[in-house]
Amino acid sequence: MTDKAELSSTERQLRDALARLVHQKPINRELKQKLKANKLKIVVSNVEKEAGLSNGSARRYPETKAVSYTHLTLPTTPYV
Repeated sequence: MTDKAELSSTERQLRDALARLVHQKPINRELKQKLKANKLKIVVSNVEKEAGLSNGSARRYPETKAVSYTHLTLPTTPYV
């Protein structure tokens, strides 16, 4: 069993991907296009896509998934 302070590589990838999306710096080509079109939403599937993981891979990491859900209510661009 792993220590709570130690993250698995998959969980680290998910958290890094979430941080990139929050800071509007995706590396995924499709998500970059959505950002340019002002259509990028921070949802679990986009976090998985940004991390380069398969669909449903966040289900094993409920704490990271919960952090993703808290960002669902935050707009990616400020309203003007």
